[in-house]
Order: sequence, then structure tokens, then C-alpha cells
Amino acid sequence: MALVKRIGQFLCRFTRPKFKIIDSTKFVTWKQEEIEFHTLTAITRKTVFPVSVFFGSISPSKAVSGVLHKGKGELMCDRWYDDNKAMRIMFKFGYTPVIKPNSGRYHGYWRRKARKIYYNDQLRYRQRGRGESPYRSLTNSYGDRLNTILLQTTETRIAARILAYLIKLYIRA
Repeated sequence: MALVKRIGQFLCRFTRPKFKIIDSTKFVTWKQEEIEFHTLTAITRKTVFPVSVFFGSISPSKAVSGVLHKGKGELMCDRWYDDNKAMRIMFKFGYTPVIKPNSGRYHGYWRRKARKIYYNDQLRYRQRGRGESPYRSLTNSYGDRLNTILLQTTETRIAARILAYLIKLYIRA
């Protein structure tokens, strides 16, 4: 996972992304156990690539602190990340979060601040779907089921798939 982060940060310096996206997905083992992982995905003019990965079905604030690194620019997130602690972490790391508001959550300083940003930038938020393409590429290339039993083996295989995807993008560049 550290290697994925190093290569992703190198590619960020090389390509200068327009904005970044945090999202999560789940893969299934052959024993029908789900494993969730969160990725920070960079969107550039020509390509989309994962910058870092974090494993676990946990709270939004822990997922954000595990996947983010210092940076700047806009950070698109879906409604699940509409959490005061998570937004504080995003601002602390230097990002401007553009998060679609969750109608059931409305209190807090960081939510009010993020809502102003979202309502000023709603059209740009529609680009968030582009951050799903690495998940589609991983599923198309390797499938979405893993023949593993141990959790650590599953995480290693997912990280290896992401690393292979990054190497393929690096070769293209």
C-alpha cells in the first residue's frame, strides 16, 4: 500500500491533476466475504489514476485520514463522506471538499463551509463519476472476486492489482 502511494504521488507531480476524488468500493472473496477499500483518485486532462488506497469498513473520518496526503485543490466526495470530522481533515490537509450534502445531516461548522463550496460548484461535482473508472478497469482486467481466505492476502492482492494498473498507466505516459 505504501508503494501504491509513492507511485501515485509521483504521477501527481508528473501530471498535475485538475482535481481528486475519494470513493470506495467492495470486492468479494470466494467465500462471499466483502472487503471494502477507499481510494484517492486523481483526474487529469488525459487519464485517471489512483493515488493511494486504504482498506477497511470504518467511519468516514478514519477512511479520509487513511487515504489522504498533503495536497491542494478540489476534492470530490459522495454523501457518505458528509461528516464534520472528515471535512475538518480534508480542510486540514489543504483540500477544498466538494461534497453533495446528505439531507439527514445538517449541523456543524465544517458542513456549513462545505455546503457553500458545493452550491457554488455544483456543475463541477458532476465530474465525480470519472473517479469510478479505476474500479471498472480493475474489475474488467482482474474480475471482482478474489480466491483468498486471509484478509491480509486479500488486501495484498487488491494492492497488487492497483499497482499493476498504475504501472500500465506509467508505461503509457
